[in-house]
Amino acid sequence: MEGESVTVQALIGSVESLLQQHEELLVLEEKKQLAIMKDDTNLLIELTNKESRLVKQISETEKRRVQSARALLDQLGIMSDPNPQVSDIVSYLTSANDKLKLTELTDRLVSILGQLKQLNELNLRLAEQALEFNHFSIELLTGSFEQDFTYSKPDASSGKSKANLFDSKA
Repeated sequence: MEGESVTVQALIGSVESLLQQHEELLVLEEKKQLAIMKDDTNLLIELTNKESRLVKQISETEKRRVQSARALLDQLGIMSDPNPQVSDIVSYLTSANDKLKLTELTDRLVSILGQLKQLNELNLRLAEQALEFNHFSIELLTGSFEQDFTYSKPDASSGKSKANLFDSKA
């Protein structure tokens, strides 16, 4: 079916675009990880802005993928759900090459998504640790810790307050 071929190619093109965009997102996430570890907030902001733009592009590409999938299913005379999955469509295709191509692309995309999920979780933990460290440093500098870290003999006669490294009242 010639019309099917055009619609299948549109679907393959949108999945290829999604794969390429997610690969770019993976590279950005790796760079964000390094920025977090280096505590480079300017680079982190820049990468987050790029990531935001890329996520918008991915959203648009996903809309095109859904439209292509619906059009293909309509062409085949199959009732489609609002968000048809590529794996569901593959079984209706007549061309073995198209089936293979879509299956390979989908498998690669799923793999990239798994890597992105792992990197996101790691970056989240790194960011949380950086925030905890900053909070700890501020508390250490302002003297808001209630507990001493070394043993010292209690000095009840001295009514002096401990000196802070940073005067928070100034």
